[in-house]
Amino acid sequence: MQRPTFKVQCPKSKVQCSLGQLPASRRSSVALARKDVGHWTLDFAVFRYILSRVATPAMVNRESQNASDESAPATARPDVIVEFLFEDGLFFISVNNIGERPALNVSVKFNQKITGLGGSRDFGELALFKNIEFLGPGREITTFLDRSSSYFARKEPTRILARVTYSDFEKQGYERTIKHDLEIYRDLAFAAPVASAGENI
Repeated sequence: MQRPTFKVQCPKSKVQCSLGQLPASRRSSVALARKDVGHWTLDFAVFRYILSRVATPAMVNRESQNASDESAPATARPDVIVEFLFEDGLFFISVNNIGERPALNVSVKFNQKITGLGGSRDFGELALFKNIEFLGPGREITTFLDRSSSYFARKEPTRILARVTYSDFEKQGYERTIKHDLEIYRDLAFAAPVASAGENI
């Protein structure tokens, strides 16, 4: 069965240059029939080889750039969030840098006064929320707020806005406001820890 042939539309000089670099086994498979000046009829395997050889640097660079653009991640930056955490009937507040770069001069302001520890402490005045000089990527700082039963019994605010501001090493500033609703925890069932003999909870 005769193998298929394909006409390569490229300048004769470039084809001849490429053919000179072909292995001997490939050169013998080139059909010698010449159709026009500057055109050759070639075996498919040779066609693929020549095509790879005559590709211009611009074509190669463009393909490489496209592949690079598709795989390149978004620009890394700090990304700080504030969360109210609930665990076994206890409330915590955390400041967490979920970004890929350090966050500098992190501050948090709440839209309402939040008291914890049985109502004895104004948490908006904690140094933790006033300024964190450096918060590395993936780092989290957590503080205990109160028992949920005590917090709800005092009718502390449950709908809270936390405004977070910070910057990076290039002095680019960032700001975000996060909305929290602690009402979702009011009726949650949880298992209180069981005290061992001689322990008080």
